[in-house]
Amino acid sequence: MDFVYQYPTIESLAGFITTATRTTRFSVDANKGSSLQSLIDRYSQNWPVHQPVDDYVGTPGEVIILTGSTGALGSQILAQLIIEPSIRRIYAFNRPSKTTSLQRHTEAFIDRGNCVSLLQSGKIIFVDGDTSVDGFNIDVELLEEVSKYQIVH
Repeated sequence: MDFVYQYPTIESLAGFITTATRTTRFSVDANKGSSLQSLIDRYSQNWPVHQPVDDYVGTPGEVIILTGSTGALGSQILAQLIIEPSIRRIYAFNRPSKTTSLQRHTEAFIDRGNCVSLLQSGKIIFVDGDTSVDGFNIDVELLEEVSKYQIVH
């Protein structure tokens, strides 16, 4: 019952989950560990291992398309991607709104205690689009730019 109190931040919870899914067994309180371990075993079977694309010709670094980057988890992920040196470009893809993407991301970063100045990174391209529409209802040039990258799951 007190699991969330043991891992009260996104960072500590993510660290726990990362450790738990990368090792065969890990150490937690015996009362909680068996049921938690069974859930991790169940839902992390065949979990894909990230392998960066090595054959890209051009500027080195990975390109990420992140959806939901104004949400609670998405804004935390975005903040981590921005400071990750191996990432060179982040397409922050979100639904259109009455306010700009930068305004929504700024509000999300403030709400979640992230450094707002990270949003000035040249790595980020804010994209407002609709995944239910062919071409995502985004500019054709942007769609062509994003489409040239190999998708790795």
